[in-house]
Amino acid sequence: MRATTALKIMIISGLVSFASAQTCSFPGGFVDRSGKLLILNSYNDDDTSKVYISDKTANCAGDMTGFNVYVERNTALTENSTVVLPVGFTLEKNDCVKLYDIANFTTDENGKWFAQANKVTEVSANRPTLVKVDTENKKCQDLYRLEFKAKGKFTATQHAITSHLLFNQGVGQNEWSFEGVYTFTRWEDGDADLGKVYGYAAKNKGKVSAGKFVKAAAGAYVPPLRAYLKYVGNRKLAKSADEAAIELPESIEVRLIDGDGELTGIVRMDASTGEITKVNHWFDLKGRKLNAKPENKGMFVGTKVIQK
Repeated sequence: MRATTALKIMIISGLVSFASAQTCSFPGGFVDRSGKLLILNSYNDDDTSKVYISDKTANCAGDMTGFNVYVERNTALTENSTVVLPVGFTLEKNDCVKLYDIANFTTDENGKWFAQANKVTEVSANRPTLVKVDTENKKCQDLYRLEFKAKGKFTATQHAITSHLLFNQGVGQNEWSFEGVYTFTRWEDGDADLGKVYGYAAKNKGKVSAGKFVKAAAGAYVPPLRAYLKYVGNRKLAKSADEAAIELPESIEVRLIDGDGELTGIVRMDASTGEITKVNHWFDLKGRKLNAKPENKGMFVGTKVIQK
């Protein structure tokens, strides 16, 4: 039995004495003060799944800091994913997982949308974050748990959705929001957000593979402790009759920047096919496509190789 399943059973069956002063449970997880551990469940198999931490539960942890945070999933982590937590955390040395913070969305001189995401090791509470897993490494291919070290105390989940607004310098406004959820979220027919939301596919379905971003259609959903992109700008969209209306992108290029400010990779979020893919070309540091592998020195990005 995997640890994730065992933990879920313990919570449901009451095999752990949550009445003790050292341990307390809440919907979607529990706190173990004696072991300095916070367990959070990010399951995608139940429409009622949620992580709800009341003020009373948050007080149960008292002054506990520097504790371990385990985010349990019931499906193996894929190459591209997201996470949002009700506590600030750090990612200690890890050969399998990297975190990226989406800094902004903008358009280039040709009107092409792209986003910049910076590599981080520390994340604030309620801050949605991109997760990259090295699935080409065999030891990283069957992970069901994300492990972090808490930074500060964890707090009550005051809202079901937490929003990180992304500024577009080209138009001088916040046009996108990276939104984290603490409760299972589904978009049904007639939802006003359909057409503006780019969600994460947790399971293989049709032509969409697990670990891909998709332009949400009716029935799409996001499990708790995950995140999705949403257009929140006030410009009219192409479906309107206004000639000045904009058309939301079918694909959004994401430029991954490492801790030294160097471009380390480019992936593309394709809303029409529902895929995030590595770009199979060479680029310079400004993201400009090159016709062939460069011969001169410098930093260039290929499909899997960085050339210095």
